[in-house]
Amino acid sequence: MIINISGRTDIINHYSDWLFKRFQEGYVLSRNSLFPNSVRRYELSPDKIDCIIFGSKNYAPVLGCIHEVTEKFNTYFYYTITAYDKDIEPGIPDIDTSINTFLSLSGIVGTQRMAWRYDPILLTERYTISHHIETFEYIANRLSGHFDRCIFSFVEMYKKHETNLPELIPVTGKDMNTIAQGIGRIAKKYGFALQTCGPEENYARYGIATSGCVTLDILGKANNLQFRNIKHKGFRKGCHCIESRDIGALNSCLNGCKYCYANKNAQLPRENYALHDPCSPLLIGHLKPTDKLEAGLQKTFLKPTNQIGSEKKGVNMISQKQKEKARVFSDMHKKNEIFVLPNAWNVGSAYVFEKQGFEAVATSSAGIAYDLGYPDGEDISFDDLLWIVEKIASRVEIPLSVDFERGYSDIGGEVKENARKLLFAGAVGLNIEDGLPNGKLSPLDKQIEKIKALSELKRELDIDFVINARTCAYWLNVANDEEKLKIAYERGNAFAESGADCVFIPGAIDKATVSKLVKGIHAPINIILNGVFTDFEGLENLGVRRLSVGSGPVRYVYREIIELANNLYNGNVAKLLNNGFTYAKANDYFDKMSKK
Repeated sequence: MIINISGRTDIINHYSDWLFKRFQEGYVLSRNSLFPNSVRRYELSPDKIDCIIFGSKNYAPVLGCIHEVTEKFNTYFYYTITAYDKDIEPGIPDIDTSINTFLSLSGIVGTQRMAWRYDPILLTERYTISHHIETFEYIANRLSGHFDRCIFSFVEMYKKHETNLPELIPVTGKDMNTIAQGIGRIAKKYGFALQTCGPEENYARYGIATSGCVTLDILGKANNLQFRNIKHKGFRKGCHCIESRDIGALNSCLNGCKYCYANKNAQLPRENYALHDPCSPLLIGHLKPTDKLEAGLQKTFLKPTNQIGSEKKGVNMISQKQKEKARVFSDMHKKNEIFVLPNAWNVGSAYVFEKQGFEAVATSSAGIAYDLGYPDGEDISFDDLLWIVEKIASRVEIPLSVDFERGYSDIGGEVKENARKLLFAGAVGLNIEDGLPNGKLSPLDKQIEKIKALSELKRELDIDFVINARTCAYWLNVANDEEKLKIAYERGNAFAESGADCVFIPGAIDKATVSKLVKGIHAPINIILNGVFTDFEGLENLGVRRLSVGSGPVRYVYREIIELANNLYNGNVAKLLNNGFTYAKANDYFDKMSKK
């Protein structure tokens, strides 16, 4: 589990004595914000907590003792430093004091565990766009090299801002774009990662990532941890953060920030602070006779130790044999002839395709999903995919390409690390697509970011694995025929220029369109088998180099299984018992080429 310090209030700045008392006693109580009589107890011990995340605007009160926590627990620190003065943030030290504290904390806990938050960005007559950009650069210049990433967001317009911040000027879409462009330029200048927080617009064109501010990827890299692939549900619409347990209390922060969402009004924090007892296990007040006290769920997100090993980052576990497989697979795309690439969904099907003479095999994302009992569309976890790839690669000798879907992330760096794990598992080809669940295409710059990240991985690991970049323009039927062709041209050539070795354009396309795509895209073309054409030689003459069969085989097999199940349920067993593939024949088939 993840424990959140200061999500609801700034515990570090105002309640640090209480916090360290809780660590000494080894547990804490947290009152539910929505159901006040519900209280949870959490054990504060390293074996119960995967990571502790801190958030504050002033870490000065804990500089002398924070090592007591970091020596025992995995940690990550979010430090907010903005452009505002006492008129907006009355309880916060000035910028230079905050910067000095930031540098001191970074020296204690490590650069990799520090994030600089510059949020929320709001506009007034004093705090203009130019003021923000100038101040952002001043802070960036001072902090550069002392933090892991910078996170920003724009102010959310709450009703109470009409009273607390009457001087607030609404931030328009144009304003946001100008600010994003300015701070994106600064981040590039000083060489640090910059990302949005929450449901912001996509600013990838300015080098800005879109991600949750608290993700298992961030926490894992900072603490050398390997987490399971878990869906990040977030805390509100558009939030991409991993769930955590907050031990603070609303309406208790004394920072007095006028934009604050956690305080209903300015008086409540002072009233609640009067109820604070540093010796109580609750931040505010004590347990009441009417309270319902229960043990909080403390389930680990960490990957089991028996699943850790083959995918360690930083260690090149690519063998010469795998590099040779990658070379062979790459060469298959360069010949002036078509090859059929069957799509497997489990070890057995991959084994069959190899035994029947195919020179390479790919996975089917739909097939794997069906085989695990899910519909297609990244409903299976990345860990599920990784496990299946490892099993297939250990059983077959022919090159294995993996349907990577959208890379299991919207961030190029995270896609790259997921790809690294698949390569370490034995893959020599990756298929990455731009189709979104809503039926639209991912922004082109986002796809280019992912493909470039995969190209970088080629160089890092010194393996020429095949990047098969898929555009779903036809598959999702995103426009009329003329416009789809233009989209396919634009995306296909952009993918190739970014490092893709082959461009995959699935969809029911006629031969005339295929011919245009082959001529208009400067890369080998991959299409999917469909009812429009089954003439392999004709496709080869058109210039198609790779023909995938997609989920066709798995659907064929499951259609047979469904029919079998219906017959069996109704007592019709003749076809089942007289299929000719006897137990002895099955054993013989799967035993002849046994590798293990």
